[in-house]
Amino acid sequence: MAKQDFKDKFQGLKEMVQASPVATPMQKVVPAPKAKESKKKPLDKENSSAFTFWIDNEKMDQLKMKSITSKTSVKDLINQAIDAFLGA
Repeated sequence: MAKQDFKDKFQGLKEMVQASPVATPMQKVVPAPKAKESKKKPLDKENSSAFTFWIDNEKMDQLKMKSITSKTSVKDLINQAIDAFLGA
């Protein structure tokens, strides 16, 4: 008897599910935006050298802030400073 009660309770649910098919949501596909072209010059590894040095944290923080405000990389700022020092 309990088994029959179980079947009766879910009969209405079964009919409702069978009567209305499930609508599968469709994802809208849009093309990805084009990447901005980089203004950086490609690194000429033949005429470049890697160099590592230590700098005070406060100076590094100032250098990073200058890099952000001038919209240029820290590397470019350091190269510009070296060029100015050498008179190039």
